[in-house]
This record gives sequence, structure tokens and C-alpha cells, in this order.
Amino acid sequence: MTPIEFSDVAKRNTELSNIAALWGPDRSIPQAQYRLDILAKWPIGGGARVLELGCRQGDMMLALAKTVGENGRTDAVDPAPFEYGWPRSIREAQDLISASPLGSRIKWVQAKPLDFLAAHLEAKYDTVVLVHSLWYFGSPELILETLHAVSKHARCICIAEWSMEGVLECHKGPDFMSESNVRTVVFPAKIKVFAAQAGLLLKEEGLVTPHISMGWYGQVEVGYVAETEWEHEVEERVADERAKSAI
Repeated sequence: MTPIEFSDVAKRNTELSNIAALWGPDRSIPQAQYRLDILAKWPIGGGARVLELGCRQGDMMLALAKTVGENGRTDAVDPAPFEYGWPRSIREAQDLISASPLGSRIKWVQAKPLDFLAAHLEAKYDTVVLVHSLWYFGSPELILETLHAVSKHARCICIAEWSMEGVLECHKGPDFMSESNVRTVVFPAKIKVFAAQAGLLLKEEGLVTPHISMGWYGQVEVGYVAETEWEHEVEERVADERAKSAI
């Protein structure tokens, strides 16, 4: 296995990296490092109360729990089945984190974001974060509705999303039962439009480039689009030739 090279931020958080290594150093340590690099650009400090929508296995939760400290609180919400995920399922990964020194700072909740927010109308947070979760939303309208709801619960909302372009899922009709995780492709410019429509003001925008050790995740996606079945889907579902060429 190729040794992992840590960023300066990650080197100062060896405890978090050690916890991430519990379920695969060649996979989760790069994720933990990447999350720390994102968090370094956000105004979240010790004692903060933070909500993450779309936490999945908890890579970002590790970084958040480490950052808010013993006096902080983090709520982690995700609607996915506990059996979802690889190389560790959501249940396995969250159980490992819960048993770690940072586990007591995290409350895991299996729920749709809007359902959770509606059930906790009085809940207030210093920050709500959405980290690579918007593409999993069912529609652009659902993203906008969620941002509207979130704005009533927090003073600050931090969003991290890919700045890529071109994907097949957004060309599939509403009646198509897709098996892909990706449901809605939104780029930074569109996210800012949604945020403005939700009454939010943009305070700061930045770019974080993942370390080369994150390349494995890209290889998985490349492998998917290299399959003949994917080419057939593009031919079948994308009518516009210019869009087809872009994909």
C-alpha cells in the first residue's frame, strides 16, 4: 500500500487519523484529511453546536467532533439504510466512531433532512454543514426547500460540493427508477442561486483540492462510466447531441 502523505492540517490531528484508520487506512484516512482541509476554511470552533445533513459513514463528523471539542455538540443526520456503504456500512462506521474517544460528541439520526428539521422546530445551531450531499437530493426543488428550512435553525450554513460538470443522472426522467447515488447535479453557481432564494447571504467562497490519495474515489466513478451499459444509457436518455458530447 502506498504511504499516505498528510497535509499540515491533518498532521496536527493524528488522533482523528488514528480513528479513521480503524476501518481502512487506504480509504478513510484520505477522507479524514480532506474533511480537515475543508473544515480549516470554515468558521467552526470549540464549543460550537453543529448539524450535518447527509453525514453517511461519518467522515466529516470525525473532523467536526474533533473541532468542537468536549464542550461542543454535533448532530449527524442521514436517511440512508444502515446497510448502505462500502468498505464499511453506515452502521459499522458509525458504531466504530461512537466507540472512539470522539463518539460521545456525536448524535446519529437516521432521518430525511426535512423530516428532522420539522420534528425539531426549536433546535438552534451555530452552523449547519452539507458536505458532498446535495447531489444525493431527489431534485433541485428539494435542495431549495431544505435551505429554506435550514435558514431558520442556524446562523451560518457551510456547503462543500464538487465543481465538476456533465453527468447522466440529470437527464433521466422523473419516472426512471435510478440505482445511482447521484440524483441531482448542482454546481457552485446554482447552489449560490438557491442560497439567495432561501434568503441566505454569501459571506465567503473558496476552493479545496483533494490530496492525490483521494484518487481511488475518482477511479471508482471512471470505472462506472467506462462500462458499455453506461454508454447505452447516454444514447437512450440524452437526446441533445451537444449535451451527449459533454457527458
